[in-house]
Amino acid sequence: MMFRSIVTESVVSTKPQMSVLALKLNTGEIAWSQQVTPGDTFNNSCVDKGTNCRDTAAPDFDFGSSALLVAAGGREFLIAGQKSGIVYALDPDQKGKIVWQTRVGRGGSRGVVQWGDGK
Repeated sequence: MMFRSIVTESVVSTKPQMSVLALKLNTGEIAWSQQVTPGDTFNNSCVDKGTNCRDTAAPDFDFGSSALLVAAGGREFLIAGQKSGIVYALDPDQKGKIVWQTRVGRGGSRGVVQWGDGK
């Protein structure tokens, strides 16, 4: 099972935070994770400069929509768009290795790729 992780209210950036994750269905353990913007600790507390905000300058570039599993050229790719305006193709058979990435918009905290991708 593959999905994107959610934004946490933590003041510490953790590896699976704001990442695409794959879980082992039989155990629920993380099989792999791909974090494309390390250190992005933005959370909603940062809007009002609350106590849980580690860095008000953090970009807030989490994955704002569900990823798509797409077959192409005899392989499967996970296509995931980030609020940064960059769409990534990840190889689920290679632990989420980035195959390609492309910018589709300027990006920002309000998001470019958000609320659903088209197939």
